[in-house]
Amino acid sequence: METNYKLLDTGSGKKLEQFGDVKLVRTAKQAFWKPSLPANEWGKVKVRYKDEKWIGEIDDFTVTFGDCTFSLGLLETGQIGIFPEQLENWKWLQEITKDKDMKIINGFAYTGGSTLFCSTPNTEVVHLDSSKPSITRAKKNLELSGKSENKVRFINDDVVTFLEKEVQRGNRYDGFVFDPPAFGRGGKGKTWKLSKDLSRLIELIGSLSDGSPKFVLITAHDPDMDGKILENYIRRIAPKDCKIESGDLIMKSDNGRSMRNGYFARFSI
Repeated sequence: METNYKLLDTGSGKKLEQFGDVKLVRTAKQAFWKPSLPANEWGKVKVRYKDEKWIGEIDDFTVTFGDCTFSLGLLETGQIGIFPEQLENWKWLQEITKDKDMKIINGFAYTGGSTLFCSTPNTEVVHLDSSKPSITRAKKNLELSGKSENKVRFINDDVVTFLEKEVQRGNRYDGFVFDPPAFGRGGKGKTWKLSKDLSRLIELIGSLSDGSPKFVLITAHDPDMDGKILENYIRRIAPKDCKIESGDLIMKSDNGRSMRNGYFARFSI
């Protein structure tokens, strides 16, 4: 998949990235090694996230992955509106949804990376997130990617609450994508804790698919879990002989250094 994103270098708790013509330095605590590029190359970058704040300013910008375009900007959290480490999962989603009639739900959907790669003229996608700003940017990404005519429904709600409502309504889905945080807060005082609530999420996937989902993808970043643990969870709703893939979300910089950015488990039938 062609992209104008590059991970140029990592090290000393930071990562040097390029989005089109825009270069940024952001936090990457897991990059404990020494950078490969000389200090003067890092020093040329005028916009960086340091000590929990942005230094330097830049207008919103875009990046492309395949036929999808993302609108990006400097967010207070140090995020910019995309998680490039999901690239291999996006490729997988694009492949398994190609020319398929499917109803898909993408929860904890953020700015819609997985929504974009699931969205085709044949699919119906529910994009579910408790953050209104994330949904606003996701809608813009859909438009920038030329997919506004596709069937995508944007829902601003607590993920578990909405899924429970869908079960009660008798609605059913074929595919499920979730990228839950270790801990988060939804609307109306709702909270989410991965170690406590993941079992309930798996139960709801089973109910919403009548026990037979066509595909499931779950990614996470909680340091107390890993891909094998996720695999064991989704095995509860996978067909008996179905192969489940799991592992780390890996990013490789131009110098060849690999950096772990969470983990995943997935299957499709």
